[in-house]
Amino acid sequence: MSILNPPRGRMDPLTLLLFGALVLMGWLIIYTSEYNAEVPKAIYDVSLKSGRQLVWIGLALGVAVVASVINYRLFDPIAPMLYGAAILLLGVVLLFGKEVAGARAWLVIGPGAHFQPSEIAKYATLLVLARYLSQPQTKIHQWNTALLTSTLIALPMLLIVLQGDTGTALVYTSMILVIYRAGMNPILLYIGLYFLLLTYLVLWVDTTVLLIVCVFLSLILIATQWNNQRRLFFLILPLVALTFGYAMSLDYLMQDFLRPHQYRRIQALINPDADPLGYGWNITQSKIAIGAGGISGKGYLSGVQTQFDFVPEGSTDFIFCAIGEEFGWIGSTFFVLIFVVFLLRLTFLAERQNSLFALYYGYGVVGIFFMHFAINLGMTLGLFPVVGIPLPFISYGGSSLISFTLLLFTFLRLDKARVHEFFRR
Repeated sequence: MSILNPPRGRMDPLTLLLFGALVLMGWLIIYTSEYNAEVPKAIYDVSLKSGRQLVWIGLALGVAVVASVINYRLFDPIAPMLYGAAILLLGVVLLFGKEVAGARAWLVIGPGAHFQPSEIAKYATLLVLARYLSQPQTKIHQWNTALLTSTLIALPMLLIVLQGDTGTALVYTSMILVIYRAGMNPILLYIGLYFLLLTYLVLWVDTTVLLIVCVFLSLILIATQWNNQRRLFFLILPLVALTFGYAMSLDYLMQDFLRPHQYRRIQALINPDADPLGYGWNITQSKIAIGAGGISGKGYLSGVQTQFDFVPEGSTDFIFCAIGEEFGWIGSTFFVLIFVVFLLRLTFLAERQNSLFALYYGYGVVGIFFMHFAINLGMTLGLFPVVGIPLPFISYGGSSLISFTLLLFTFLRLDKARVHEFFRR
C-alpha cells in the first residue's frame, strides 16, 4: 500500500478559511498578551512566545500538508499501533516526565522544548475508537462492546489523571459523542448528563434544599403518571435514592480523592471572594479583565490586566481574557461565533461521510474541539473550575497546536476521499 496517495478533489474551503482565521487570531492575541510598550519587540522575535508560536505554526502547517497527502487507507490499520505507542508514552511520562504547574505531563525533548504525549494520545484514542466501532462485527448494544469501548477511553484517561492533568483527562469524556452517534442507548447519555448537572447544583445549592426539591418533583411525577405507567415508580425510586446518596457523599469524595490544589479550584468556583488573593485569584482577575473591556474593548495592544500579569497564564489557559479586555463584548462575541460556525461546519462534514470510520472520527473531532472550547471559556468566565485546558488554535503551545491541526486535517483528508469506493458504507 502506497503511503502517499492524494485523491482528486479539494479540502473543504470554508473549514480551511476558519482554521486560518483562528490560527492567525491566536498568534496576534499571544503577542498582545505579553506585549510591553516600554520595551517593544517584533511579533516574530523568538524571545517572545509569539515568535516561538510562529515556529510552531510552521511545524503545524507541515503536519497539515503531510496529513493532506497521506494515503487515507492508512488511518484505519495504523490506529492500534498509534494507540499502543501513545499508552507507552503516557507510561514513560509517569516515570520520567517533567512536572509543570502540579502535573507531570511533559517530556523534555531539547533545550527549552517540551512535548505533551497526552495531546497525541487523544488523536490515537479517537482513531482506534472509530476503527473498532466501524467494524461490521461490532454490535453497539452488546455488553462486550460497551466494556471494550469504555476501556479504550478509560485507559489513557487513568494514566493522565495519575499525571495530575485532570483537565486533559476530562476532554476524553467528549468521546461519548462518538459512541452515542454509533447507536448507544440515549438513556445512558441522559443519566450521565443528569449526574453532571447534579454535581454542579450540589456545589452551588445547599444539599438539603436540593434533595427536598428532587423528592418533591419525583412525587409529583409519580402521582401524575401512576395510572398510565405504574412501573415508573420502580424507576424513579432507585434514582431518588441514588441521587440522595451521591449528593451526600460528593463533598467527601472531593476532599478525599482530589488533590488539595484541585479542591481549592472548586472552592474558588463556588466563592472566589472567600480568598481573593489565594485560590480565588485566577477567577477574580479573569472576570476583572473581561469586564474591563466593556462593549468595544480597550484596543489591540492596550490591555492592562493581561500585559501586566494580573491574569495568570494569560497566553495559555486564560488567553480569552486578552480577547475580552482588548476587543470587548463585540470582539468576544465575534470570536465565539467564528468557533461555533467552525464546529457546525465540522458536524456537517461528519454527517456527509460515506464511511462509518470517517463518520465516527469526525464526531470525535467535533467533541474534542467543543470540550476544549466550552471548558476553557467556562473556567475563564467563572462557570467551571480552573483545570488548565488550552483554547484550540488560540492558546500558546506547540503540542496542543500540532495535536489540534493533526486532528482536523486527518478528518479533512478523510472527507476529501469520501467519494472513493473504499469509503462507501
